[in-house]
Parts: sequence; structure tokens; C-alpha cells
Amino acid sequence: MIRSFLAFVGLLALLFVAGIIIFQLPVEKLYPAASTVVLDRNGQLLRAYLTPDDMWCIRVNGNEISPALKTAVLAYEDRSFYRHPGINPKAIIRAAVANWQAKKIVQGGSTITMQVARLMEPKERTLFGKAIEIFRAFQLELHNSKDEILTCYFNLAPYGGNIVGIGAASRFYFGKSPDRLSYGEACLLAAIPNSPNRYRPDLNAAEAKRGRDKILRILLKDGKITSQQFAEASVELIPTKRFDLPFLAPHLADLLFRSYPHTERLESTIDPTTQQLAETTLRSQLRPLIPEGITNGAVVVIDNRSKDVLALVGSCNFFDSLNGGQVNGAVAPRSPGRSILTKPITAR
Repeated sequence: MIRSFLAFVGLLALLFVAGIIIFQLPVEKLYPAASTVVLDRNGQLLRAYLTPDDMWCIRVNGNEISPALKTAVLAYEDRSFYRHPGINPKAIIRAAVANWQAKKIVQGGSTITMQVARLMEPKERTLFGKAIEIFRAFQLELHNSKDEILTCYFNLAPYGGNIVGIGAASRFYFGKSPDRLSYGEACLLAAIPNSPNRYRPDLNAAEAKRGRDKILRILLKDGKITSQQFAEASVELIPTKRFDLPFLAPHLADLLFRSYPHTERLESTIDPTTQQLAETTLRSQLRPLIPEGITNGAVVVIDNRSKDVLALVGSCNFFDSLNGGQVNGAVAPRSPGRSILTKPITAR
């Protein structure tokens, strides 16, 4: 009897190893196309672009995610994440019993690793699909560290509509980067992927609040936050509409976007203060010239020592289609006979 059991276990192990060799992990699916972002010299967002399939997905690294968010997600989704090998047998059995008793799905047993497997290869919720999910979860654990898997989850999770990943979600719902989230904000974002339509705050603020408060109570019960932190987070306002993403130095952003296609992160030398000053100065200088038929202009500010472009203003108003606002006057070719001589500006 024991020999038969050991032989069976050995056969399963052999089949598992063979499966890993034959059905290799599609690593590229862990990193689908993300939004291109253009940053200023301080690493702050100037502009972001939709992915080819019209999604907002701003990829982030692990150190760009708030500790509060990691704490909230682990407490809500997978408390034993750092201890299990990809699946949690107790959670699966507990969920199976609860669902059988309720005659419907009322509880899930998926670990974060299993959720990553499902997000990278979406499948129908069947027993066969679950088996593949478990197999991929083991593969993920063999190929990646726990922190890498958690970061993949944050970049792949759905947050309602065409928002994918925490990088875009934190900016659309709270107008900030994901490393600056409070506990209240973190708990709301931790709830959304569980049911993106139900907990999406701009569509259902009441349900979003219930989802947030549920996770806050879990954190309080587990001793992850103090009673004062719980009280402060509980009264934070729920966002009822999306924030707009930054739309700064648009001509420079478009120039970089076209010059470096398929590059997710474009770091510029633009100084936001100098950029704003250049835009304001151009508008004020053009205002008295409009009656003379001069309706547009451009400004480029360069640091002569470092050769850094500190500001690039391609037109007075990017959205002024009547006067060619989207034409980048800083780089557009001109007829020599119609050029306007300008005094060079040196940044000191």
C-alpha cells in the first residue's frame, strides 16, 4: 500500500516536471504593453499615452508602491503569501466547502500567485481552468521571487473601465503616484480588483466605501493599523470622479513619443518651473502682438553648461487648432525669409 502511494506521488512529480518542461511559462504575458510615460527631470509625470489596445496601464516597480497598499492587499487577498508555494490548500478546501454549502460561488481560494496566473492567461472558471491556474502558479513561484510576483499583480490587476494596474489607478482615482497612498486610499484600491464594477468609486461610491471599510476593519483586527489610523482612514472622502492625468509640455512629450516608439519610460531634462515660466512668458508677450497678426510662437530654454533642455514650448496654446496649436514651432522648418531673429536665452 505504501509502495503504491509512493509510486503514485512519484508519477505525479514526474508528470509535473515534464509539464514544466513542455508547457513553459509564457513570461512575456507577465509584461504586456504598457502606457508610455514622459517624465520631467525630477521623475514626475508630464504625460502618459494609451496602450495600443486603448488601456491606461502605467507600469511601476516594487519600490514605487505604498507599503500601506501592500499591507492592505496581503491582508485581504492572501495572508500567507510569503509562506505558501503558490497555492494555499486550506483556503481552496475552505472555499470549496463554502461554495458547495451555498450552492454557488461565495468564496474564492485563489492566492495572489494564482490570480497573477489567471490575469496573464484569462480562462473560464472551470475545473480544468483552475487546474491550469494552479500549475502556472507553481511555475511562477519557481521562476520569480515573491516580491516580483506581487509587483506583477499590481501591474496586471483590473481597476475598472480601461484602467489596468495600480500606477494608473492611483492617479485616476486619487491624483497621485502609488507610493503616496494613505491607508484609506490603499484599502479602497485593494478592494477594487475583487469586483471592479462593484467597487469602482466613480460609478458606485457607496459600495466602494463598504469595500474600503471592510479591509480597514481587517487591518485593525490584525493589528496592522492603530485605532486612530482606522478612525482617520474611515472618514476619508471617496472620489466620485476621475482625476485628469497631467498634460504638461505636450509638444516635447509628443516629440519624444514619436522619436522613441515602444519605450515605456521616457525621462526628459525638463524643469517644471522653467517650463511653466516659459509658457506664461510666451502668452504674455504674444498678447499685444495678436492685433498685428502674430498669433503664435515657441520657446526653448537650454542650459549651456549641461546642454539640458529645461523648457520647450511649441506653441502658445496646444489646443488652438485655428492657429496650428499642435504644430511644434520649436522644431518646425521655416522659410529663411520669414524668420524672426530672437535673442538667445542662457539658463544660469
